[in-house]
Amino acid sequence: MKLFVAVKAMVQNSEEKILIVRESSDYVEGSLKGIYDVVGGRISSEESLIDGLKREVKEEAGLEVEIGELVHVDEKFQEIKGEKVHIVRIYYQCTSDSSEVVLSKDHDSFEWIEPHNHKNFNLFYDVAEVFDKWIEKGV
Repeated sequence: MKLFVAVKAMVQNSEEKILIVRESSDYVEGSLKGIYDVVGGRISSEESLIDGLKREVKEEAGLEVEIGELVHVDEKFQEIKGEKVHIVRIYYQCTSDSSEVVLSKDHDSFEWIEPHNHKNFNLFYDVAEVFDKWIEKGV
């Protein structure tokens, strides 16, 4: 069984809205086609969590971010494309001075949303849970 460690960014803009991105049907490695998620992804064994998160946000959304506090850690044992994997997702609060998103080819849409409106979007289940906890904490 493979272990994947992923870092995820709850990116807030100056209006305190959170960035969500929708996975493109053209993304070959994707398993969430048409579903919204927050930006982020797997880190390599040679990089720190913070460096990996900054890289992922830049690659997926074209944004520079300041990394804030740890928001949530989640782990799942699941099957992806017929392979059993152990995935650890680590969510951080992040801020960006810019709302000018430049999507990677892996995504085909983005939204800046009010956290309490997250249920209006087809979100990956982990992200919906993180939004619920975000609201409970009053972040």
